[in-house]
Amino acid sequence: MTLAALAGDDFSRSYLSLIELGRSRPSLSALSILASRLDLPISYFLDGSQGAQELVRELALDQAEVAIRQHQAGEALRILASIDDPAHAGPRLLYLRGWALTTNGQRREALPVLHEGLQSLAKRDDVHLRIHIHYQLSRALYELSNVDEAIFHIRKALNLAIETEQDDALVGMITVSLGHHLFVQGRFDDALAHYDRARELFGRVNDLDSLAAVYAGLSRVYQHKDDLQQAVRYSRMSVAMYDAHHNQENAAHELNNVAARLADLGKLDEALGFAEEAVERSLAAASTDEEALARTTLAAIILERGDRAGAKAEAERALAVIGTESPLAQADAWVVLAKLADQEGDYEVSDTLFQQALEMLQEHGHAARFRDISLVYSLTLQKRGNTELALMYALAAANERPANRR
Repeated sequence: MTLAALAGDDFSRSYLSLIELGRSRPSLSALSILASRLDLPISYFLDGSQGAQELVRELALDQAEVAIRQHQAGEALRILASIDDPAHAGPRLLYLRGWALTTNGQRREALPVLHEGLQSLAKRDDVHLRIHIHYQLSRALYELSNVDEAIFHIRKALNLAIETEQDDALVGMITVSLGHHLFVQGRFDDALAHYDRARELFGRVNDLDSLAAVYAGLSRVYQHKDDLQQAVRYSRMSVAMYDAHHNQENAAHELNNVAARLADLGKLDEALGFAEEAVERSLAAASTDEEALARTTLAAIILERGDRAGAKAEAERALAVIGTESPLAQADAWVVLAKLADQEGDYEVSDTLFQQALEMLQEHGHAARFRDISLVYSLTLQKRGNTELALMYALAAANERPANRR
């Protein structure tokens, strides 16, 4: 490799010459760049002392955390895997690996890593790291739809954060996450109380990304309180904040929420535009979960506009990209196809799809969505004249438990 190629855009050739002659001492970050270009471990350039090796590990951990925050979980996992003697890197390495695995969609693989991180902290007085590991455990469990266990860990994180007087941004982040968990359980008033508390905390620190998450939660609560105007208002505020920070995945999620609520208001043309933009943002973020959710919303809107073929195509596209851990998107896609089958008079297929969707939502603890789809199915059965079964599903919606099919 030539000196110019080694220098790249980061260093001058004269600077590298001074290093070579021993007249300049490079920083650890400079050594890291040079080692990467030479395909060598950074330890190659160090003296092998314990202090130097510790610095190398800390630098690698810092680089991995930066990679995760820049939405490069795969790169973070690569950096973590390259650390020499990972046992000496301690619980922080386990925390970062679990965080990266969760962000990378490998939630089941993240769980044992994070649990090991908690165990390794048993004899250490590092409350801050313990809080973050509980938070990441709750996140992985929540995304696996294990809501009860997720709530256990998020409450642990919140209690520790409050007891040790952690900063408002951290307490707010945990508080809004707990609000999301409670929302999924259908505890809307409790969720609203946590969103209000988080909004107060984030208002103190001007954390726009976190405040956007609060507004997203408020939007969902107002939707289920049938205040759609407020739901749209808060969701649009959330989109604006995520846009300000170029957070494509979260912006896609909130654009999808706006589309759904505009559709509920009967503003189908406007809803269509938001849903299409949500799909585009999810593709830009390379988020298959958000793409699947956006496509199911788009399919539902297209169906409401009377385009059966277009709705079927979008629902099938959603099912094609859905991962094994996306029960909401899968259920919503099945509901679109169930409605199509019902309109075509194929009641057997329609019933099967509706019931599959409800069973999946019940299994994964999505009480609010279970209630909504139970009501949709009840109305569908009522229109067919099957009043007995329609009543069963109306009661199931009220009680948020499965009907006994006959």
